[in-house]
Amino acid sequence: MVSSDRSKATCKFNRCSESIVGRVVMALVDQLCADADIDIALLDALEYPLGESVAALHRFEIRSATVHVESDELTVEIELAEPVPAVEVLLGDAGVVVESFFEVRRTADALGVALIGSWG
Repeated sequence: MVSSDRSKATCKFNRCSESIVGRVVMALVDQLCADADIDIALLDALEYPLGESVAALHRFEIRSATVHVESDELTVEIELAEPVPAVEVLLGDAGVVVESFFEVRRTADALGVALIGSWG
């Protein structure tokens, strides 16, 4: 199920495969960034770190993803079924790539992660 407005979109997942979740999250990012007139080169650059993030989080069962684009900031919030460990442990080797594009925040209840990137 997808719900959206011009600057925010949410999709709920029901035990979907990693590839489906990754493609849907990237599609949400592509659509909202296109509406905000974000450079296509930036979108291309985000594909790999977003894919690595989804791969790392998938083992905790991704329940939903919400994408926000406001001003010069992109936020991808991922809700999980199981608590996640510290971000450094969670991302492992992919952490260097992901954290070069995004600030990564774990929610207080550890059932979610926010990836925050800016281009301003």
